[in-house]
Amino acid sequence: MEEKDSFFKNIAETGQSIAILRLIPPYNDKCISVKSKIKRVLFNKFYDKKYNDENNFKYHKLIQESVTKYISLSITEEDVNLIEQHTREQAKSNLWFEARAGVITASKFRQACHSDVSQPSKSLIMQICYPQIEMHKFTSNATTYGCDNEKVALSYLEVYLNHEHRDAKITESGLIRSSEFPFLGASPDGLLLDCSCCKESYVIEIKCPIKCKEKSPTDLAKTDTK
Repeated sequence: MEEKDSFFKNIAETGQSIAILRLIPPYNDKCISVKSKIKRVLFNKFYDKKYNDENNFKYHKLIQESVTKYISLSITEEDVNLIEQHTREQAKSNLWFEARAGVITASKFRQACHSDVSQPSKSLIMQICYPQIEMHKFTSNATTYGCDNEKVALSYLEVYLNHEHRDAKITESGLIRSSEFPFLGASPDGLLLDCSCCKESYVIEIKCPIKCKEKSPTDLAKTDTK
């Protein structure tokens, strides 16, 4: 056995793609694609058609099942980093939508906390479990304006921050899952990581309200109280 282990270790250390290593743990883990690794910790793996049977799965039984699934939830810091790194395109990425499915994100957190557990909002559940479908259902001039100007606002913010900080660099952010609470997550509009003067990191959220389109910050400060 030791001789066999030594053999597999030696060929793994060559760095070559050896077919047999895809079958031998722990070396096969390195052969798994990033996307496959991420999909192992996505919530859509819990989907089962049996839950559609209302006769066998009444609401109280679904709650019991969800508690069982919740106990089994686990996500490592490595998983958290992989998901964030590979979902930075956000809405342009199918993986971003897949990774959000079943996750209570920052934009839905308040609604989730205020929803009646005994009679939860069906629309909220749909938004959480099927984010890709729900996001494409709603669009308006205001949301389009916000999306179109988000990167512009980020670039202006970076210029402004560099008047107050040194080497401030805003990076894109993907979905950030919580390893402590795997059902929670957030997709910031950007991250400010370790500027050289204060070594602090910040989460950035951009808002581009269309009602402010033709107004200066000074005018808004004087006239808009909301």
